[in-house]
Amino acid sequence: MIQVFGSNKEVIGQFRNYDELSKYINAIENSKLMEHGSRSLGEIWSFALYTNKRLSYIYYKTLEKSFSKVGKEAFEQELDLIEIYKGDFMDPIQVPVTPDVNIQELKENWCHEYCDAHHYLLVDYRNNFENRTSVDAIPFANVAKEKAMGHTASL
Repeated sequence: MIQVFGSNKEVIGQFRNYDELSKYINAIENSKLMEHGSRSLGEIWSFALYTNKRLSYIYYKTLEKSFSKVGKEAFEQELDLIEIYKGDFMDPIQVPVTPDVNIQELKENWCHEYCDAHHYLLVDYRNNFENRTSVDAIPFANVAKEKAMGHTASL
């Protein structure tokens, strides 16, 4: 289980895994775009995996004009493509998905960076309380203690 806490120690959300957390973050960011339109493009956070089939559709729709060099290479090599935004619309990170790319690790790092940038505390109980048999047995009081001590990364 993963929990995210706000700066005032309230629980923002509980998630079974990083896939759920990344979907939640993407939904928040998409709603900002819908609410504020293109004004907020400069501060966008997004983690997206485009299958090669989807890239093919996008590639031909844009007539190759707006594709990045990395996007073209992924398309030409028939690879999937990960596109990551970390608050800067003008500087996306694009990663062609090859056998050596750890998608889950990229997603986890992105979630942690998002929480750090927004002053949230992310607690991943799977990594820190592996020997616990029940979520009820996890000492939630330690979160407030760690926060008070200035720890903002995963416990």
